[in-house]
Amino acid sequence: MSTGLDWDYAKHNGIGFSYAMVDTREPDQHVRQHYLNLGTTYWVEDSLAIGVRASVFAQQISGEMMTTGSRSLFVTARLVLD
Repeated sequence: MSTGLDWDYAKHNGIGFSYAMVDTREPDQHVRQHYLNLGTTYWVEDSLAIGVRASVFAQQISGEMMTTGSRSLFVTARLVLD
């Protein structure tokens, strides 16, 4: 199952998110994985954009008390060359 949404709030500037859940069952194990990310892009000029994206991955395994996972943060710059 997954969902997402992108919204341009001014010209090319925008914000978006997505979520996905993967659920697998085997005879002796049940695993559920969650993916969530949120990002935004801001165009400083017509040819230069700055972006930030944060994401989280979490995994739950039946019989284990802890949820494992990871977090990421990306800061990017884009330059349009004509």
